[in-house]
Amino acid sequence: MQKLNSNSEKKFNNKIIFCDTDLLTIKIWSEYKFGICDKQITQNIKSRKLENYFYLLCRPDIDWVYDPQRENQFDRNNLFNLYKKQLDDFGFNYFIIEKDNRLNKAIKKINNILKN
Repeated sequence: MQKLNSNSEKKFNNKIIFCDTDLLTIKIWSEYKFGICDKQITQNIKSRKLENYFYLLCRPDIDWVYDPQRENQFDRNNLFNLYKKQLDDFGFNYFIIEKDNRLNKAIKKINNILKN
């Protein structure tokens, strides 16, 4: 396996980047689909605790819409709980986005973080 690193993220020093998928997502889905995750992925996630990561976690409280990349229509709450548990276990900061006006809530939260 190729050595994992976050050099592609680090090159954006002092800038904000948004990622839909990162190592935490890979870990959760590896364990969910295959029951195991490569230890190197977990080690790399642990090393990020010192970095300035912030997650927006979307609660599955809106209607599910079909998309070829989207699966688990009936297991959304379980997946949400897996993500929340992993974020808690690794000690990452996060904000739960729920109900209506999700984009506005996300923008407001990000702006509040940037002000501090």
